[in-house]
Amino acid sequence: MTMTATTGTPTSTTTSRNRLQGVDARPSKRAPKRDVPPELELVCVRACASKRDERYRSARELADSIEAFLSGGRDLELREELAIVHLDHARDAASRMLVPGSSNDERTLALREVGRAIALTPEHPEALALLVRLLTEPPKVPPPEVLEAIDRSARGSQRRMMPRIALAYSASWLIFFPLQVAMGIRSWKLALVPLSLWMLASLLAWIGYKLDDSGAKVFPYVTLLTGLALAATTLLHGPFLVVPAIAGVMAMGMALVRRKQDRVFSTAINVLAVVVPSLLAWAGMHPVVHSFVAGTLVIAPGAVELPREGTFVFLTMANVLVVVIAAVFAGEYRDQLARLELQRHLQAWQLGQLVPDAAAHALTRSGGAESVDPGLPARK
Repeated sequence: MTMTATTGTPTSTTTSRNRLQGVDARPSKRAPKRDVPPELELVCVRACASKRDERYRSARELADSIEAFLSGGRDLELREELAIVHLDHARDAASRMLVPGSSNDERTLALREVGRAIALTPEHPEALALLVRLLTEPPKVPPPEVLEAIDRSARGSQRRMMPRIALAYSASWLIFFPLQVAMGIRSWKLALVPLSLWMLASLLAWIGYKLDDSGAKVFPYVTLLTGLALAATTLLHGPFLVVPAIAGVMAMGMALVRRKQDRVFSTAINVLAVVVPSLLAWAGMHPVVHSFVAGTLVIAPGAVELPREGTFVFLTMANVLVVVIAAVFAGEYRDQLARLELQRHLQAWQLGQLVPDAAAHALTRSGGAESVDPGLPARK
């Protein structure tokens, strides 16, 4: 049995050492160019284990392991066949979505079927591409649930603006009423009317914020009371100074936060707050008398005196405050839009992380990449 070292043939001692140490039975090491499944590699390693208790106990047990592997392959074929069936159903439902008058039930069916196909074959490129397309192409007719969610969001937005409305109403008049007193009050009864109405509107807005979860019940009354307060403000300097600017800012603000079906009402209230006092002034029935002398408009005082210096200061401060309030309100609303836009892009980014690269490639091949939301980042 002993071989000479010069021939390069192992001696009996080397053979014994190999038996004791065992051999590397992994096909991935012994034949790296062959694509051997990892399940079969484990079978080979166990079958060639050097220790008896680590090897298969019988040929039957070895055959069972190989049979289990083969059965798994057949199961994979069945999963792929079933995935194709679900994908076909999803395609049919997606095609019916394009028919005019189709309901959103077809979209629901398509999403469910493509989800089942992906559950069976997670890396199927066509199924992934269809899923991305369904998720990024919104339905032409919004589902009722989406419309309800938008309505709740609009109500929530107008409710969140109520504290700001209350602060703007009360703070403005707490600043300007002492200045009116310094200018001189001609009629305390007339001067207290706009102050009282603005404070009531402020109080009602705060109550609505605290007690009304949606703001839908209180906001119309706040709008109406605000219109009355705006019309009453013309008792100070007439309908042609400051009041039109305030009405414009308020109409813009209400159009931003109110629902579409409520904008006509809020706009009409602000228009009437300017038009009615103007008609009264034209008819000579307004406490602030307007007359035209040699082409010059002369405004006679109403509730307050109109001294030269005090009137210039008051009107300048009032106009500046209107501009500042408009800028603050518009900026606050823009910040809300920015937060919503950021949320949308974050959701699109998260969707992009969930979609494998195969889906993006499939979309490009199928010509559907242009339909993907621009907020969906490209996968690299």
